[in-house]
Amino acid sequence: MQLFIVLLFIIFLLLTIQQIKNKAIWGQKKKYSIGLYKGDSIFNLTPIKNNPILTKFDVTDVVASFVADPFIIEKDNKYYLFMEVKSKRKRDIGEIGLAIGDNLETLKYQKIIIQEDFHLSYPYVFEYKNEFFMFLESGENKDLRLYKAKNFPFEWELHKTFLKGKRLADPTLIYLDKFYLFVTNMDNNSLDIYTSTNLETLNFHSSHYKNDTSKNRNGGRIFIDNKKIYRFVQNCKNYYGEKVDMYEITKLNNNEFEEKFIKTILSPSKSGWNAKQMHNIDILKENNKYYAIVDGGSDEKENFYIINKFLRKFL
Repeated sequence: MQLFIVLLFIIFLLLTIQQIKNKAIWGQKKKYSIGLYKGDSIFNLTPIKNNPILTKFDVTDVVASFVADPFIIEKDNKYYLFMEVKSKRKRDIGEIGLAIGDNLETLKYQKIIIQEDFHLSYPYVFEYKNEFFMFLESGENKDLRLYKAKNFPFEWELHKTFLKGKRLADPTLIYLDKFYLFVTNMDNNSLDIYTSTNLETLNFHSSHYKNDTSKNRNGGRIFIDNKKIYRFVQNCKNYYGEKVDMYEITKLNNNEFEEKFIKTILSPSKSGWNAKQMHNIDILKENNKYYAIVDGGSDEKENFYIINKFLRKFL
């Protein structure tokens, strides 16, 4: 038992030294990590025991400040998770990373798969006509970008640039009779809706919730369950990452958009990896079970996460 404790201390010390070498200062505040929730209903999701499932310490090709905005795709019995990676190497670089796993609890980080010289986040990945696409938030560059997989999941190319000159955030797509794209207009501080029949053009539909930060910003993939359409919303009324609310879209057509509040689906836990903030969710339904990939922010010390990573890997 004493030998085990000594070995644990040595490993902990080596990991700590490595983080210091990577410019991760002891006691630095932790930002976002990625976790997994499960449940038998979309209204009853609870965190798994071994959260978080991905942290900045899992990123191997850059020194990362945090990982956030997770979106998941299942293909051929494998899970592909796309996320924002905030690296420390250059302030104005935007990077999207990839993790792959045979199940959602053992996702393994792979590498950066998209990089631009401006901020990128919210990798809204989806399949359309047997091909994979990804809308990305690129508001810092004053446009909205749609990428297409050349060789899924590792190789992507810019397919189309929309709405040049606008600062837009968190593009969220759904297909009903046509495509409806929900996006936050950061210039007007509103939720704007666009429509498309083929993903080659976007037509303005309507604008909503001007200056209402409790519901004008998307917080994840729109999810259809039992013929009901749910939109997840970052409620930032008091501060960024305050909670994620669920709304049911009750009317959406060429001329109308209506929705109603259902419940708060995510909120900070006040301790651990998601103590302070939560702001993104992507839900999968398999065999009548619901799985939610989420992100959360905390101010826990760096050493807490080093220990957490060791325990998850070896114990």
